[in-house]
Amino acid sequence: MKVLLVSDFYPPVRGGLEFHVDGLASELVNRGHQVHVATLTADATASNPGVQVDCHSEWPEPFGQVAVEAMLAGAPLVVTRVGGLSSVVDEGVTGLVVEPRSPQALAAALSRVLHDADLRARLSAGSLAHAGKYTVSAACGQVEDAYTRAIAIRRSR
Repeated sequence: MKVLLVSDFYPPVRGGLEFHVDGLASELVNRGHQVHVATLTADATASNPGVQVDCHSEWPEPFGQVAVEAMLAGAPLVVTRVGGLSSVVDEGVTGLVVEPRSPQALAAALSRVLHDADLRARLSAGSLAHAGKYTVSAACGQVEDAYTRAIAIRRSR
C-alpha cells in the first residue's frame, strides 16, 4: 500500500515531530508500505482522493475537529491519545487509538487498518454513523438541552 505522511514542519525544522514522522515512515517501510512524506498544505487531503485511513498523531488538538471532518468523509481513523482525539474517536468503532510518541504502535495500527479490508470498512461505516453527533445542528441541540436542564434546576430551588 502507498502511504502519504503529511507533516506540518517537514523537513526544514528538525525536532520531535520530524523524528516522529521519520520513525513512523521507517516502521511503515519495514512493514512493506511505500511511504511519501509531504509538507502540510491546505489541500493535502483534497489532492489525495481515496484516503483509506486518516491518522492524527502528535498535535494535541483540544476538540478533534480534524478527526470529525475525516469521519464526515467516511475515513477510518488512527489517532494517538492526545488532546480531544481519544474522546472523539470511539475505539474499534470509528478508529484505533494508540499511545502517543510510539511510532511502532502507530505503524502497527496503520498497517492493521490498511491490510484488513473488513476492519477498514467497519471503521469507515462507524465514522459515518458517529460523525452526525458532531454537526452544528446536533451541537446546537445539545447546548439547548443543557440550558433547559440548567433553567429547570434553577427554578426548582
